[in-house]
Amino acid sequence: MLIDVSYFTSGPRHIVNATATATTSQNSLSVNAAIVGYIRHYQLAFLCEMLGDSLAVEIDDYLNEKEQAEKATNGQTAFEPVERFELLCSKLRDSFADYVFFYLMRDAGTQATERGVVIWKNENTVVSPLQRQVSVWNEMVSRNVRFKAWAAIHEPSVSVSSNMTSRVNPYNL
Repeated sequence: MLIDVSYFTSGPRHIVNATATATTSQNSLSVNAAIVGYIRHYQLAFLCEMLGDSLAVEIDDYLNEKEQAEKATNGQTAFEPVERFELLCSKLRDSFADYVFFYLMRDAGTQATERGVVIWKNENTVVSPLQRQVSVWNEMVSRNVRFKAWAAIHEPSVSVSSNMTSRVNPYNL
């Protein structure tokens, strides 16, 4: 995977009960599983938007192979890193974390059940995540603009979608 749960344990992307350490807390396990699910779901789509389809598929395959190699050897990686791919990944990680956070916030207040989509109820007052979504998306856009300028010089084959460099506002204007 391009990122892990540690991107959501502190700072502006902090998610309550997300933890990068092994834990026995059911809340933490559930939150971590949800985050990992979003990371896996959105990784290829993000890479396609940021790199173009063919390079995105190459990097996604590379990341999957790397993850499998690390699992097979218990972290003692026998995997041969590709410097070009590692550099691209390092430049995209924070933007991808923002991208995942944006979609997590979109879906955070509801849950699909066998009876339909329900709104979570708890002792806390739930507010709209819209402002946080806008902030995190626009921070991602700033990073993506810098990445696009870097890529124009160092990786001319990269094709960044205009969607990934377009700011948003809470009024959908």
